[in-house]
Amino acid sequence: MKVHADFVICAIGQALSREVAANDGELVDIRGNVIKAANSGTTVTPWIFAGGDCTTGPDSVVSGVNRGKEAASSIDRYLGGDGQVIAPKYIAREMSKPIDETPKARETMPTLSPEERRGCFCEVERGFSEEQIAKEAGRCLRCDVLKVSRL
Repeated sequence: MKVHADFVICAIGQALSREVAANDGELVDIRGNVIKAANSGTTVTPWIFAGGDCTTGPDSVVSGVNRGKEAASSIDRYLGGDGQVIAPKYIAREMSKPIDETPKARETMPTLSPEERRGCFCEVERGFSEEQIAKEAGRCLRCDVLKVSRL
């Protein structure tokens, strides 16, 4: 299956690359395998900001996006702005169908078989099908419940 995209960002949260801070160890505070940073992305050095898995360890996409927005706001304030980098949106939401609170099992990621993996450096996880993506979105983010319209 092919999915067309403008950008694909691979964020697998494996480990912090210490090479970034190797020459300037005093500029950031590395604790274990993460950079110490406030939720706003600020570090001990006023002009260095950090966010994402390098500050929390592996985390959810929703948390990563939120921390990115907070860091962008902090950077804007550091550069003299008011911190408002994303225009506020006022959205009216209405129910498109009754809420289904039935627990749903997590989709299993398709992977290469042991035979396919032998002698190969291919990606092991194949990715979700469109149907699996829709099921996961409905299970986790509840995108299936709300109909959104702009005010």
